[in-house]
Amino acid sequence: TQPNPTQRQTASKASAIQDAKEQQALAIINKGKLQEAEVIYRDLIKARSNNHIVYGNLGGLLKIKGDLQSAIASFNTALQLKPNFPDAHYNLGNALKKQGELKAAIASFNTALKLNPNLPEAHWNLSLTMLLGDDYKNG
Repeated sequence: TQPNPTQRQTASKASAIQDAKEQQALAIINKGKLQEAEVIYRDLIKARSNNHIVYGNLGGLLKIKGDLQSAIASFNTALQLKPNFPDAHYNLGNALKKQGELKAAIASFNTALKLNPNLPEAHWNLSLTMLLGDDYKNG
């Protein structure tokens, strides 16, 4: 069955509110208020747990805070929701690299680049990670 106009309008308002909250969280991060932004992201996830972008943004925030395990879990959830999300693959690669999991990081960077070859930072981090792993030929 098709949603009636009232249901569509309600869904549209809810989506607009979520978008505004996501923007609010990003603005708060830029002010260095990481804990406040994390609360917003977690509230957004409680309200609508299928938003891959929110999980990706939460992962980025957790990585900044130094909580790599939780960041990796959040990136993986984003990828479960949208496997072809290049930014999440790239950010997962960075978190894995920071944790010393170089082979897994390389795989994540390669996947990000397959999905979007126009990510110069992914090319750079892939090369850097290969060099860190003593792969001087490919790095």
